[in-house]
Amino acid sequence: RRRGPGGAPGPPWPGSADEAKCRTELWALAQAEAARVHSGPLGRRPLWRLRQEALRDLLAGWLRRELAVGRPEARPWRLEWSFGPGLRDAAPPWPLAVDEVETIYFHGRVDRIDQTERGLWVRDYKRRDDPAGFRVSDKSRELPPRAWPLLLYALAAGEHFGQPAACSFEIIDPGADQNQRLGLSSDHPALDADPAVRAQRWAAGELSFPQLLAETWAAVRAGVFPVTGSATAVCRYCPFPALCPRVDAPAEEGPA
Repeated sequence: RRRGPGGAPGPPWPGSADEAKCRTELWALAQAEAARVHSGPLGRRPLWRLRQEALRDLLAGWLRRELAVGRPEARPWRLEWSFGPGLRDAAPPWPLAVDEVETIYFHGRVDRIDQTERGLWVRDYKRRDDPAGFRVSDKSRELPPRAWPLLLYALAAGEHFGQPAACSFEIIDPGADQNQRLGLSSDHPALDADPAVRAQRWAAGELSFPQLLAETWAAVRAGVFPVTGSATAVCRYCPFPALCPRVDAPAEEGPA
């Protein structure tokens, strides 16, 4: 029905049996309403259009910088490549032997993989830069947790495709001081998953990312990490809320 004065129901649409005509008239009314909002006294535009334009400008700026500084020999090879136990995953989970009897498995989804003359290049897009969280160094056994997924992606891709896999965070934010923050290649000694190499580097005080994962898992199993709530949305996408008592714990300030 048409809308009458004050939003009250008005007279029926003429020729209501003609669906094509009804759709045409409704579309014309929708366009007129959008134009009225656009040219209203406050000059407002729909929020979705503002977000769409902002995203377009953001990606266009990143693409211009990418073309200016990108590697000429790299070509896109895989997009949204996933590894895990699901039927739709392109590769099986990446296994890590914790000890002689226990193995843990990792899954994930990689934004983009390029093929280069030297092997693969795993690229993980980020809207905002985080120098402290994205900086990866082999000079210490400490790694920022936000960098862990990127290194796991490189390990999984390198093992599955049988090629060394470099990796980087791709910073889309136009205000960032650099477009990329590089990680370690999958053939770097610090990413060697061989138990003997891991143990030797760990004993020498050197970085071993696979051993860091194994030590972290052992600490989790031993209950070293207390369960605390979070005032942020850090747990929103976790697939195991029913198994974790964190959701019932009192919230604390800052991320968990």
